[in-house]
Amino acid sequence: MTTLRNSVTLTGNLGSNPEIISYGEGKKLAKFSLAVNSTFSKESPSKPAWFNLVAFDNIAAYIEKYINKGERIMVTGKLKAKTWLSKDGKTHYGTEVVVAEVVRVNTPAKV
Repeated sequence: MTTLRNSVTLTGNLGSNPEIISYGEGKKLAKFSLAVNSTFSKESPSKPAWFNLVAFDNIAAYIEKYINKGERIMVTGKLKAKTWLSKDGKTHYGTEVVVAEVVRVNTPAKV
């Protein structure tokens, strides 16, 4: 029997330049959003699905140096559910992808 695990792979384009946050001694956090298209045919285009992603330390440093808005990337990681209270006391829920690996995807030029 196989073991089920929390794993996700996404390929898409960055919606904005990553936000880089330094913390601790030499540690980094990268926060960014990824637009993923799920179009099945050219006749019925769909709007992209947006995902919030976070990466830590070495991966965050790589993202800071090499990844920019609009760039096409593929990420693997795991889903993390979040809960927080807003200033008005309401409970909010969200999900983000904690990145374990990121790869720049070269797309061929259109002819």
